[in-house]
Amino acid sequence: MRSARLREVDEDKTLDLRIAHQPLGRSRHFSQQWAQGPQGEVAQLSLLTAAVVRERAGDNHTVARVPLPTGPMAADTALASAAQAADASVRAVRAQGWRERFALPTQAPLAELPVLPELADWAVTPCPYNDFNGAGLLYFASFQALADRAHGHWGLHATERAAQGVVRERQMVFHGNVNPGEALRFRLRALRHTGLGHWSWTQVQRQSDGWCVADLATLRV
Repeated sequence: MRSARLREVDEDKTLDLRIAHQPLGRSRHFSQQWAQGPQGEVAQLSLLTAAVVRERAGDNHTVARVPLPTGPMAADTALASAAQAADASVRAVRAQGWRERFALPTQAPLAELPVLPELADWAVTPCPYNDFNGAGLLYFASFQALADRAHGHWGLHATERAAQGVVRERQMVFHGNVNPGEALRFRLRALRHTGLGHWSWTQVQRQSDGWCVADLATLRV
């Protein structure tokens, strides 16, 4: 999400969405969405999704990609370029690109990264009734909802500015999922202040095995 001005959308106001989409490879799909409010554009969204199945029934640790059926689509050079850029960004994150964004030592162990230890940790068990989707997977929207709770917890213990900030930009990259009943650990890896507000880098780990299931970068202003 980029250029978000969601506070400008009030109750009973019209919100229009314009969507462009196309396949990206055999198992993924890319879309761009532009949200228009009464005063103009209020958000830009880019979504790179993958079709997955469980390799073992009932075990969300074993989700793996599967091919998507695709039909003919008209060529869109601009959309294809945006899709490739999104793919490159995901690959950069999985190659420790967050450290470049936050100017962190690329070879330093995580324990030595410059974070705020007293604010860097929060554990929660997602609700099996509200946080999981109809397929039994932790819903992608639940990742950021829970991350916002962690940010609120840390912000209330940091500064009023951090506690009251609203999301202007956010990037999420998913690496796995979690089974109902498992706890998640949210770890604040870095916090960088800018002229607008502050960027935060949050990692989401499964408590059971320490596996990182998601990375989130959030700009609050």
